Amino acid sequence: MTMVFGFHFTEKSIFDLRFVVLIVSPMFVRKHLSILAIGLGIGLARLSFGVTDASVVGALNIFTMSLVCVALVKWAERRQWRFYTKMLTIMFAINTLNIVFIAAFGVLHWEYYLTEVAPGSYVLSVFLSLIFMLVLRDFTMEAGRKRQLQVTNVRLEELFGLAEEKTELLEKAKCELEDKNKQLVLASRYKTEFLANMSHELRTPLNSMLVLSQMLQENTDGRLSEEEVHFAELIHSSGNELLHLINDVLDLSKIEAGRMEINLAQINCRELIHYVGSQVEPMAQRKELRFIINMDPDVPDIIRTDGQRLQQILSNLLSNALKFTKEGFVKLEVRTVTGNEGPRSGVGSGEDKWVAFSVQDTGIGIPEEQQSLIFHSFHQADGTTSRKYGGTGLGLTLSRQFAALLGGSIELDSRVGLGSRFTLYLPWSALTEQPPAGEEDDTAPAGEYRLREDLNRNLAASSAYEKMPDIELPRGMAASDVQDGKLVLLADDDLNNAYALKLALESRGYRVITAADGEQALRELRSHPEVSIVLMDMMMPGMDGLETIRQMRAIPEYTDLPIVAVTAKALDRDREDCLAAGANDYIAKPVELGSLQATLRKWMK
Repeated sequence: MTMVFGFHFTEKSIFDLRFVVLIVSPMFVRKHLSILAIGLGIGLARLSFGVTDASVVGALNIFTMSLVCVALVKWAERRQWRFYTKMLTIMFAINTLNIVFIAAFGVLHWEYYLTEVAPGSYVLSVFLSLIFMLVLRDFTMEAGRKRQLQVTNVRLEELFGLAEEKTELLEKAKCELEDKNKQLVLASRYKTEFLANMSHELRTPLNSMLVLSQMLQENTDGRLSEEEVHFAELIHSSGNELLHLINDVLDLSKIEAGRMEINLAQINCRELIHYVGSQVEPMAQRKELRFIINMDPDVPDIIRTDGQRLQQILSNLLSNALKFTKEGFVKLEVRTVTGNEGPRSGVGSGEDKWVAFSVQDTGIGIPEEQQSLIFHSFHQADGTTSRKYGGTGLGLTLSRQFAALLGGSIELDSRVGLGSRFTLYLPWSALTEQPPAGEEDDTAPAGEYRLREDLNRNLAASSAYEKMPDIELPRGMAASDVQDGKLVLLADDDLNNAYALKLALESRGYRVITAADGEQALRELRSHPEVSIVLMDMMMPGMDGLETIRQMRAIPEYTDLPIVAVTAKALDRDREDCLAAGANDYIAKPVELGSLQATLRKWMK
């Protein structure tokens, strides 16, 4: 088109911009041979107007410019020129070469061409070349943007499709997780209900067995022989072992469910150590083992912790030590440690002082490969059916979990044949922390320890305390402290339990009336306004214990009547439900007569 509509200097001489195609060709083609092919094509097209001197010069001119253009492109690539640097260089070089070539070989006289034609045509060709280059540059960039947008759109469509698929998968996974969560919640609820029912069904007959066996063991009327009293002791001891197993299983389930709560209070550390020691001293005497207690004077008398859990940990460690020790000694030592003497596990890394409760024995010891496994649930160093020692393998598991809840840890040092040492580390800062304002300073809660006279009797018979300083023991209650003739309303649908508790209370000077359900309990209460306290079972047919308590509280005359929930439902929420319904206190079955007596005294002052 440029050659058809070009400016004709003569009939055979044409001025056009056919070389502009060569100038802009590097913008579109990648192969250098393509530029030569373009130049050859333009030159042959010039000859199509007729083979003359002018057309031959024009064809050679175009081909020469294509060679120069290829050389400049290679040079620019080697020098890594930017786009505009490369294109402007090519533009000026091609336009200059065109002027020189025409002046040297063109049909016009060189002097005429350089003075009359070249100045105007050069400026015009450079200007037009620049315009074409910029316009084409804009077109190429726009085309590039469109291609990029098309690629991006295609990619976005692919990603959108993948996102939809993933959304569907996530929605499906979410539904599956929700279903699984519902199943887990349901299973957890079933497990909790099962444990509550299992606890109730086991504790209910245990209550009768333990209460009656304890009464037979006391032999107050002296009608039983020593052998029969011993039988009662065995029954009572076996029932307590079963009760401890039930409590361990319930504690483990609460820990696994994250529902175990720690009740912090100020307790007398020395009294607690004395009490725990008095519990295991008889077993040490039966096995002819030396039982030693050492307590560092630096250990504070009053500490703030969960006394029940601390007592449980120490009892578990001492029981294990006595069980696996055939000869030698078992030692309970309480001391303060600092620095490197603290726990190796890294727990409480910010603490620099600890109270260490160590239980050391000269027993069989534990192989090194078994030392980490014995803290797992239901695991023992010897778990075969032919093992010499009994037990469920829950004691150490619970002890370590309780220690963690108290902010400490338990560590083990043991060698086979030489014995073992379990050490409970509790942080000094937590034990000596002052209670919040308003918290009662109850260092000897009712029912926390045995009756004073029982504890004194155990301590007096113990050789482990010969070198211990005299310490005032927790105050208990003697039978003479209870006023005779107080009327107790006992509501329990289990006839055996009602019979056992009625006998136990009557033997201690109380008058007792019984009710088998909630409605009968309300009738008895209205018929006997002199009732001093109510012992209420929770699971009864018809109107249960909670509803019965609520209705009793709705009667104006009985808003202040002491009501104690006595139930085989022993989960934390059961206690909360009882207190929320209006009960003053809560006792879990099986009932320990000393604890029951202390509770009655507490609420019948």
